[in-house]
Amino acid sequence: MEKGGTIKGHKDDFVLQALNKTKNRGMTKNDPAYYFTKKSRQLELDSPTFDVSFPEIDEVMIYGHSLNEQDQGCFQALFDLLRVRDLSLSKPTLIFGYSSYTGCDENQARIKILKDVTNLFRRYEKNKGDDNIMQALIMASRIEFKQIKTPSNERAEREAAEKAKQESTQP
Repeated sequence: MEKGGTIKGHKDDFVLQALNKTKNRGMTKNDPAYYFTKKSRQLELDSPTFDVSFPEIDEVMIYGHSLNEQDQGCFQALFDLLRVRDLSLSKPTLIFGYSSYTGCDENQARIKILKDVTNLFRRYEKNKGDDNIMQALIMASRIEFKQIKTPSNERAEREAAEKAKQESTQP
């Protein structure tokens, strides 16, 4: 694709391309690349409808997602559906999972997810004209952070511990 993009997923073996938000500004529906934008795909693909009573859901886990501005619309819709602004609700709790990986230890991964979630809620609060949503959710214990252990980060932790042990025994 000339204008570049990233693979976001697939449906029925058709690989979908998504143009970066900054690259499709000013794009019209007549532009051949418009078909590959997230907006176009959302209009064309069948969207499931949800008949869910969210007060019955205790927790929503969000893991493995960048939380970037490009997906703000998805999170805004999710937060609205979950009624996160309704502080009379005691649930659901939003759990943001994170994992360490090569080049990013557990502490760095935790700091990164904290920053990303803070930025996610800043954008949401700005859109809603309410700058207290995240703080209120924290006070109501409706936001949590959880480290997710994966085979690769457990291996990296073992290797780091072995290396530290070897270095401590060297004269």
